[in-house]
Amino acid sequence: MVFQVNSHKGVTELDSALIYLPSISNNHQCIFLASPQETPPYNKGAFRIEIVFPAEYPFKPPKITFKTKIYHPNIDEKGQVCLPIISPENWKPATKTDQVIQALVALVHDPEPEHPLRGELAEEYTKDKKKFMRNAEEYTKKHAEKRP
Repeated sequence: MVFQVNSHKGVTELDSALIYLPSISNNHQCIFLASPQETPPYNKGAFRIEIVFPAEYPFKPPKITFKTKIYHPNIDEKGQVCLPIISPENWKPATKTDQVIQALVALVHDPEPEHPLRGELAEEYTKDKKKFMRNAEEYTKKHAEKRP
């Protein structure tokens, strides 16, 4: 299934998530990420994510921030994301927005504990994945937005 970001509101499906596009402006995009119902632990809610495109885009990468709290080793308490595709050293001007979002969805569903922003969650994920999944699901129920 192909994912495309376009200039009107809508719902787009990836194989691994639903993406809701409630608002778009020239340099700012707000999306909602909702995991499929059968994909725990983040399937109990939706996550509001802000994507800001700098004035120098596409020569500088967009900045992604989770506005909804999430229990994830690669996303810190302020919502900052450790996503290699948008790091300054890896960014390529030819990278498309859909590639960035697909990389983000993949990271959410498959954390990379070897590159954590939250060491304690990475350790929990590595040493006791069942406990991590249980805690992430409870955290999602408590903090995530209602699924659209």
